[in-house]
Amino acid sequence: MGSARRRAESSERSQNPCEPTVGLGPTPSLSPKFGARLIREWHGVTHIVTVTEDGFEYAGASYSSLSKIAKKITGTHWSGPRFFGLLAVQKERPNKGERDA
Repeated sequence: MGSARRRAESSERSQNPCEPTVGLGPTPSLSPKFGARLIREWHGVTHIVTVTEDGFEYAGASYSSLSKIAKKITGTHWSGPRFFGLLAVQKERPNKGERDA
């Protein structure tokens, strides 16, 4: 009886128009161009990262990802693009009561 109930619940969920039917991935990040400098202040210290042809340079060392640099700076795992503010901003949705004139 348990498996029949799970199938029914699954069927109800798949027919709910309020639930997305396709996977929603992460917001695409912005890709910094070669030579760009990323500046981030963390605990009163300014950190500067330079985008290179092979990855990134920080404090005289080369890194393959921004996440590795963010971990070096903070001591804990971070999404590198999020830490350096490179995630694309999602468009604001108007409130239910607001409509374009």
